[in-house]
Amino acid sequence: MIIARKNELDWLERQSAWSKTAAIVGMPGVGKSKLVREFLELRKLRFKWLPLENAAPMGLAALLPNEIKSLEKFVCVWDGVELFSKDALLEFLTTLSAENSTTQHILLSREELSVRDFPSLPILRLGPLEPMEAEEYVAKISGTRLSPQDAQKMFRATAGIPLLLNLWMQAPNEAGLMLKQVMSRLEPAEEKILLLGSVWGKPFHSQEIERILGESAARYNAAIFLLERKLLLDRVPGEEDLRIVPARIRDAILANLNCETRVVLEGQALKELERQGSKNPIEMFLRASRANQDSVAQNFLQALPLPELDAQPIFILEEMIRILSNHPSSVMAKAILLRCLWLRNRREEANALARTTEKLPANTENEADRILVLESLRTLNRSGDLKDAKRLVEHYLTKACGTFRSALLLEKAVASLELRPKETKEILSELLSTN
Repeated sequence: MIIARKNELDWLERQSAWSKTAAIVGMPGVGKSKLVREFLELRKLRFKWLPLENAAPMGLAALLPNEIKSLEKFVCVWDGVELFSKDALLEFLTTLSAENSTTQHILLSREELSVRDFPSLPILRLGPLEPMEAEEYVAKISGTRLSPQDAQKMFRATAGIPLLLNLWMQAPNEAGLMLKQVMSRLEPAEEKILLLGSVWGKPFHSQEIERILGESAARYNAAIFLLERKLLLDRVPGEEDLRIVPARIRDAILANLNCETRVVLEGQALKELERQGSKNPIEMFLRASRANQDSVAQNFLQALPLPELDAQPIFILEEMIRILSNHPSSVMAKAILLRCLWLRNRREEANALARTTEKLPANTENEADRILVLESLRTLNRSGDLKDAKRLVEHYLTKACGTFRSALLLEKAVASLELRPKETKEILSELLSTN
């Protein structure tokens, strides 16, 4: 049985029990033909496969062989019905329903068939495999389990499309090239829309197309229509926003995207987010870093509260370290770098950075300075460097006041806790008396 397609085979089984016709739609290479052949083989059905590449002028009904109309347990597979107009297809379905025949018909289409246009036609939409399904597919066929790293590379190159998976197993380096060939068959306007949607990474509308690409959205209406027909775009339910279908195609496009093109598109996307007044500093930071605007990326981090760093994934922390390690543009940027280094277990680098904090003015009134001092103290305390932690506290405690003094006293207590319990008690008493 085809890996990961049991539900689809069950669907075909159910349709064959009560309907003479059914349709399967999906992008090229997604496995429509393989699914149907598996179904026919499992049920031991006789069939005739009717490719329709050169049949459009003749009409569908003219292709139906007279000798098979009365055969029992016979199936006609019409491969490529997207070549026919909606009216021609409706006429053909009407002809089939009027015939007194037990022959069943399966229609295969590379483009969307709308339920609204064909209300009586059962339609199965076949998509690429999910990551785990793709791994099972490769393991079943090749007899080899992929490492997590190879599985990730495989999925980026193939987007879970079975045709590309088969090619990847034969020649891993060529699968990405085949995806590029699929892209090269698109019109320039269609390719622009897919590239924009991949970099944008979320549903988008015509005004965003216009502003990001700098061209009239009306120029792309035909391209959008064709991409919807080809099942590469659809509309968000209840909205007019567009999105790439499936999201795995977006990931594969990004993995194979020319670096210079991505830098340009990320920069244009960043301008659009600024125009929209985005309040998400993480997204703005990532856009700026991908657009090679490191100084701009640092600026977006200034508004980020330190505790929010604790929940960020590894790749974002590493990107922050990369951007900030060269020349932190501000005291706050230095505090963020310190927290990122600690979260990534780069303790020696974090401690070395924390020790440089003593160079700040002891009587600082700047809130960012205070944040950096306290972050440095916590770093030294957590690493067990109590001597440097205590020295740093004493440096700032002489002229500190208010909440800053209270926080310093608390850090001093932490630094003294393991070595001098009596001193710790005295410090805590002082802390209580200042509040």
